[in-house]
Formats: sequence, C-alpha cells, structure tokens
Amino acid sequence: MMRRRNLLCASLATALSPLCMRSTGVCHAQDTDQSRVKSNVRLKLGLNAFTFNTALISGEMTRNDVIDFCCRHQIDGVDMTGYYFSQYPEVPDDQSLLEFKKYAFENGVIISGTGVKNDFSVADSELFQKEVQLVKSWIPVTAKMGGDVLRVFSGKRLPQSQDRNACFDRMVQAFRDCAKMAADHGVILGVQPHHDFLKTADQTIKLLDAVNEPWLRVVLDTGSLRNEYVYDEIEKLLPYSATWQLKKDAWIDGTMMPVDLPRIKSIIHKVGYRGFLPFELTGSFDDLAARRMEATDFCTLIQEKLL
Repeated sequence: MMRRRNLLCASLATALSPLCMRSTGVCHAQDTDQSRVKSNVRLKLGLNAFTFNTALISGEMTRNDVIDFCCRHQIDGVDMTGYYFSQYPEVPDDQSLLEFKKYAFENGVIISGTGVKNDFSVADSELFQKEVQLVKSWIPVTAKMGGDVLRVFSGKRLPQSQDRNACFDRMVQAFRDCAKMAADHGVILGVQPHHDFLKTADQTIKLLDAVNEPWLRVVLDTGSLRNEYVYDEIEKLLPYSATWQLKKDAWIDGTMMPVDLPRIKSIIHKVGYRGFLPFELTGSFDDLAARRMEATDFCTLIQEKLL
C-alpha cells in the first residue's frame, strides 16, 4: 500500500501540487522553516448537495440556496451533483456553470466537485459507450466550475447470469480511458463504492490497481460499506481517497448505527488525509425546514467532534 501511495503522489506532484498537498498525507509540503511542525492532516468541511435532493429536484431550493447554507454554517466547499443542472445528463451551458461558480466565489465557498450517475456494468455495448461518454462529457464541466473531483460510480449489482470478470475487464478499460482524459483537464476521477458492483475496500482497491492511473481515486462513502468491520474498511480505503461522503449513520453488519465521529477522527490522524470532508444526509423529506435543521445539527457535530 505504501508503495502505491508514494507512486501516486510522485506522479501528481508536478501537475497538481496543491491537490496532492491536501490529499492523503503522504505528500509533504516543502518548508524552509524547519521549526514548523508538518501535519499529515488538513481538513476542510464540505457539503454534498444531495443532502437537499428532494428540495432541489422539486425547485423548492436552488443551487444558490445551497451555497447560502454553506456560507451561513462555515462550510468550505460544496459537491454539486450534475443532475441539479436542468440540462443533465446533457452538459450545462457555460453561462449556467460560470454564474454558479461566480456566486459560490462571491460567498467564499469552493465548488469542490460534481458527480454523474453512470453505470459501467451494462452489458450492451452501445449503452456501455453512452455511459462512458457521459463521464467524459462531464470532465470539462468539472474543470470549468473549478472542481477537483468528478464523482462517478462503478456499476449496478450484476445478475447471476452476467459474468463478473468480463464486466470487470470492460470497467477497467473504461476507467483507464476516462482517467487519462481527466488528467488532461486537471480533474481527479473519484469512483464511489456504493454497495453495488463495488461492495468492499478490497474490491475497490483491486479495481484501482488494475486501472493503474494516478488520476483515478476513491470517494470514501462511509454509508455504503456494510460489513461488521466498517471502520477497518474506511481505514483501508483512506490512502486511496480524494474526498468523502460522510453519512450520519454507518451499517455495522446489517444494523444502522450513528457514525462514530471520534473513531473517524482517529483513523484520519492515523492514516493521514488532506482535503475536503463533505457530509451528506440521505432519504427524501417533506419538511425543508426540518431537513435544514438536521443538516445544521450534523454539521455542528462534525465541527465539534471531528474537525
């Protein structure tokens, strides 16, 4: 693992040193003042806009409202998923992108990234190419907004009739092609294990090793790791992670329990991580005011217990 982490940072250091410096803690900033202590941990609080999904889809809330929420609660960055642009899955027009970027900038909020809902497990070759093109078309969008990470999926769970090895091989090639394009735009491609084709840390690491492209990383979704060793899985994936989705609850061997933020903090300080730590609430809701309060409470808890 250490060998892969060192190679990863070396390859990224020249092209994207600010991102590398805030990643997993294996890159150490050069400092002429040797008396200063260099930490392998630097966290910036983020919000995944899916937290307000119901209101964003219905129009009760806008993208700018999400920025306002971040501004009020000292949240540094936002992951604005692609389908909150009305043109999705088509690429938004530049005016929409740049106006949103400007509003975020004026309110001191960084657009840390965006995401698409791709499926690289489809067997039909024509549909598969459409899924690959979806990812590729949103790489320049991410760059235009100033985002560092385009969040993507592997694929849905396979039916028993479908060959997992053949699907894996197609997936490896697709991720390799997309990661090469992402590198050209200075964007990290972040694959999110979502208890789908990828269920475990080992499965995810196997994919990354097979793709072998430094611009492909992991989105550490704490709510989609669902065996009894969830925190061991988080620790195993953290060295490969470009960003997070920190959920309120964790699945411990089939049982949903409140996430152990002090334990998450301990893992981060043990392994090292520099970058955004976005949180996300899931599930639909009828009362936007109640959802805002729930998000505020979880945000405050993270600020008190983890940051």
